[in-house]
Amino acid sequence: MKAVLAIFSGTFKEGARSRLFWGILIFAIVMLLSSLVLSEFTFAERYKIVADFGLSFIAFFGIVVAIFVGAELIHRELDKRTIYVIISKPIERSVFVWGRYLGLIGVILINFLMMGVLLYLMIYFYAGSINALVMIAIYGSLLEAAMITAFAIFYSSFTSPFVAAFSAFGTYIICESIDIIRASAAKQSGIIRWILNLTATVFPDMTRFNLKTPAVYLDSIPVQDILFITLYAIGYILILIVLTSFIFDKREFK
Repeated sequence: MKAVLAIFSGTFKEGARSRLFWGILIFAIVMLLSSLVLSEFTFAERYKIVADFGLSFIAFFGIVVAIFVGAELIHRELDKRTIYVIISKPIERSVFVWGRYLGLIGVILINFLMMGVLLYLMIYFYAGSINALVMIAIYGSLLEAAMITAFAIFYSSFTSPFVAAFSAFGTYIICESIDIIRASAAKQSGIIRWILNLTATVFPDMTRFNLKTPAVYLDSIPVQDILFITLYAIGYILILIVLTSFIFDKREFK
């Protein structure tokens, strides 16, 4: 546990110094610029516009960070040669993987929290009201980013950062298109149908985490849905990190 916390701490500090506040600054600038077009709308329309735009940007930013930072997470240690120091110590490689993953999730979590607070302030300033649905929608985007991060780290355990980032992005597209893939499978036959059905079964359905629509239109979000997507994400993350640890454990460093 101490080793995991030590690696987590180092990863968190590294990520915070390099990316955290720049991301928040960009978000703040974009949100403030968007306010220039809100003066012509009613309070109800302002809420929908700010909430829709803000939640979309938070989700987008989370995926970008998850893909590009997660893809180079392990490779960075190879470039700096610090991986040789780590594996020379009595620390299991799975501990290293978990520590790095949790550290990156910590950075992403802080990003989401700060952007969430800023979005709430924008909604209150321009629409005069706030509600918990926005935070629930942000939580869904956070789970989605956590899963893509796990995919990115998984790919980075056996390939280059570029290929890992490209693969993670491709995985994100697939996961956002599960319904389309299932519909296409129903129209096919033979091996094509089998491959499409297998793809729809193996990859997670990321649309489950998109709670933006009910948050924007003030529809209720059942508690069981929130619990389901939480367990759904945790299940996939555990599988991916275990697979990553297994591959990383078998990998030879020269």
